[in-house]
Amino acid sequence: MSSDPQPNRNRRVNVAALTVLVAAAAVSALAGWSALGLWQGLPYSQIKALSGEEVVAAFRAASLSAPEQVREAWLLTDVGKQFTAALRDEAALERLSGEVASYAAGQTRTQLGRLQQAATRMLERERAATPIELWWPALEPYLTGLSQANFAHFEHELIVAWTDVYRSLGVAPGTACRSARLHVGHHHGPFLQYFVTRLRRVAEAEEQRDNLAAAQTCRTIVRRLLRQWVLDRGPPGVRLLAADLLADMLEAEPASTAASSASRLARDLHAWRALYHDNARQRPVEFLRLTSEPSLCPREYERLFTWLALSTWTCAAAIGVGVLALLTGWAWLIRGRGDAHPLGAFITATIVTVVIVATGMLWLLFAPDTIREDFRRDWSLTSLAEWWRHPLVSAALGIVLVFVAALIRRTPSGAKPARLVRLSAGASATWLMLAALGLVCTLAAKAAQTAYERATHAAALDPIQAVAGPDADRLLDGLRSWDPRVN
Repeated sequence: MSSDPQPNRNRRVNVAALTVLVAAAAVSALAGWSALGLWQGLPYSQIKALSGEEVVAAFRAASLSAPEQVREAWLLTDVGKQFTAALRDEAALERLSGEVASYAAGQTRTQLGRLQQAATRMLERERAATPIELWWPALEPYLTGLSQANFAHFEHELIVAWTDVYRSLGVAPGTACRSARLHVGHHHGPFLQYFVTRLRRVAEAEEQRDNLAAAQTCRTIVRRLLRQWVLDRGPPGVRLLAADLLADMLEAEPASTAASSASRLARDLHAWRALYHDNARQRPVEFLRLTSEPSLCPREYERLFTWLALSTWTCAAAIGVGVLALLTGWAWLIRGRGDAHPLGAFITATIVTVVIVATGMLWLLFAPDTIREDFRRDWSLTSLAEWWRHPLVSAALGIVLVFVAALIRRTPSGAKPARLVRLSAGASATWLMLAALGLVCTLAAKAAQTAYERATHAAALDPIQAVAGPDADRLLDGLRSWDPRVN
């Protein structure tokens, strides 16, 4: 009579098991919700979540109320884009030839539009195989009177305006600024290189024809344009290109007292460029899929990368172990308490959790480039099929196979129930620990993400100084006091 009630008592619900499973499920839900917000807040996910229609509508509305400098910058960028196309395509040159005058007519704060017109006329004559000695009469109307002109491209103001547009769409500040830089593009580079090289040749041709006034006008315009584009804030590529072209021009000047000063300026410009490139090579290339540029704030970037990797690893491991705990949880819930004591389950869970986390940290320590490469995948919610390819996720799923292998391993039939209970208890407790750790890592990653966005926004407004450092700016002091007029 004493042996009959025992099975009934053993089949009562184990309160400890129920508490652990419910707690693990609740913590996992919190961690999952936090992780979802983290991944949706990554730069590429933010931009991909925007619909094309709302972006176009936001930019259209902003353009109607934009300051005059921003509207002029937009026109100048559009002409730069068309000029780049005209360098490759005859039809594009024909379209640009008919429209460039109307673009320039709408500019009152800069004379860059006149230089774009002159570059278009030069390209027309080059395509027509007109000797360069005959170019000056066609260029003179556009270049006369520009020795003291302002050639601002206003790209910094345009980037700031477009950053505000992205911010109005809910994009974080750093991502908004870098997206604005991508939207603006680098369309002035081809124009600058073409215009400077061709106008220097025109100056040489006019000098050979003893038209010294025309040669002086051409050289003064080139020097003034390049000086201003080096000093004005804007995309790094344009500023570095202008510095390279100006240094080459200064080095080519004939020997004289003025040439000695020009040579010092050229050395400073080369040093300025070299400092930027040297620092850029030492910085990691960001994995966040917006650009392939070096990180503007490497400390914040590395902190975000570390916590993001740990969050991914622990959450994926928690999911894997959680699936196993749910599949086997019934054994711990309904079987006797004596088969798996909660303290023993948590001791096992602590050991397993330490091993799992240590494995992830070792992976992060010895193979970070592998993780960075996979973080460059499309991790938006519209591309869930890509998620399983991530090595951290795949490895976490391997944890499930280890537990399953332990479950189905051949054992004496009498030992299987007790073994199943212990496995269920260990998996449930491990699930709770990994879920709690995943929540902590995810919250830390979100804090690192906020710091990264703020630091990136501040640095992206002047990316050259952010990479080269404040010492690089002192190399331009001589250029600031230099008079670009040709004597």
